Amino acid sequence: MANKELERDQEYQKEYIEGIEMMIYMTSHQIRQPIVNILGSSQLIHLSTDTKVDLKQTLDYIKTSTKSLDKLTKELNTDILDLRQKAKNRLI
Repeated sequence: MANKELERDQEYQKEYIEGIEMMIYMTSHQIRQPIVNILGSSQLIHLSTDTKVDLKQTLDYIKTSTKSLDKLTKELNTDILDLRQKAKNRLI
């Protein structure tokens, strides 16, 4: 019986670590991309002498990146809540 409980604990720990690794990947890669895009676009606006149409296009890029960042942070939040719930269920 103790062996089975140890196996369950090890499986939970493995799943938890995989979940944390996935969140680290999302933070370091997927979330960074829209942030860099927003920073680059805002720099273009700052330095720009372009026409109103060009500025509108740059603002559209910012909007797209912002939506992407919003989606990714929601996914990350859901993953964190899932891990937290699994931990609570494990302790019950």
